[in-house]
Amino acid sequence: MPRLSLELRRLIVTLCQNGSSVKDTCTCISCWLSDGRVIVSHTSLYKLLKKYKKKRTLGDLSRATVVPMLNEEHLVFIDIAIAENDETTSTKLLELLTDKWLTLQVSKPTIKRARKKLGWVETRPNYCQL
Repeated sequence: MPRLSLELRRLIVTLCQNGSSVKDTCTCISCWLSDGRVIVSHTSLYKLLKKYKKKRTLGDLSRATVVPMLNEEHLVFIDIAIAENDETTSTKLLELLTDKWLTLQVSKPTIKRARKKLGWVETRPNYCQL
């Protein structure tokens, strides 16, 4: 089922606030949209009205965001540690971080992403093959 436009959501809430039942509102909306591209079910109307009563908004609700594991202080520490020894591995960086911040629990891929974000790229040793 396609998403309802903001205009259509306003119309649904207005009709229900004026005393129309959900069934009448559903019929009215279906007649108003006679082209048949948008089908409004009773369930979608109930969900829309429930969301409107709870949040008092017709717009889309904000989504949860992921909180970064490493803050700026951690990134500076990683940058300094790599600047001192550019052959520092992610395992060694993980040990250094957990020694300094005891409550910090991150994985090796997180350290690798942070290292890449700071501009440090992993290079393999180049051997001369004659």
